[in-house]
Amino acid sequence: MTRVYKAELDDEKPVYGIRKALASWNPVWANLDTYYCLAQDAWHTKNWRDKQALWVKPTGWRPQDVQKSHPRKYTQPKNLTKFDIVLPPAGKVYVSLQHVLILALSLAYLMLSPEFSVIETSEAAGFLVLSMVSLSGVQEKREQGFIVETVRLIATAALLWQWSEPLWLKLVLLSTFTLCMLTLYQFYRQCNAQLISQANTSNSQQ
Repeated sequence: MTRVYKAELDDEKPVYGIRKALASWNPVWANLDTYYCLAQDAWHTKNWRDKQALWVKPTGWRPQDVQKSHPRKYTQPKNLTKFDIVLPPAGKVYVSLQHVLILALSLAYLMLSPEFSVIETSEAAGFLVLSMVSLSGVQEKREQGFIVETVRLIATAALLWQWSEPLWLKLVLLSTFTLCMLTLYQFYRQCNAQLISQANTSNSQQ
């Protein structure tokens, strides 16, 4: 029906999924990366017909002039390199803790969403998406990621503190917030220590 069927070849194993490494933990970028690549090809090709055609062509099609001027390396099973950033101990603890908290908030959102208004549903969904994007920046050890994550933690704690009624719940939230901030700070320090160590090793080899 889509006219993209091709019989499997004996000398070439099929590769399922994406053919180009994403190199990011950002869930939003994971959905936009393909369209970004299409936009790049549309910008670089000099043929105006190709600029429009590539949006409806079969998967993997690229203008001939772009293939020559901007070749793209595709992943093969034999040379597959998984995207993996080594996190320091504090980073592993922090990321694991945040994933658990975000999962808990997501479950609460799904359970309570029928009682929310349209605006409340949009705000809660936006907050969850922002949390995942912010956490991905920290996982990738980006400088701005730590800044955004710190702001997110403070804003989250302030909102939950305002909405929490029993004193014991406020104390639990305060303890969780303090633990998260201390772990994030330690995570940041260990990342800087890794960068300094790598720079010293590189200088010594030169």
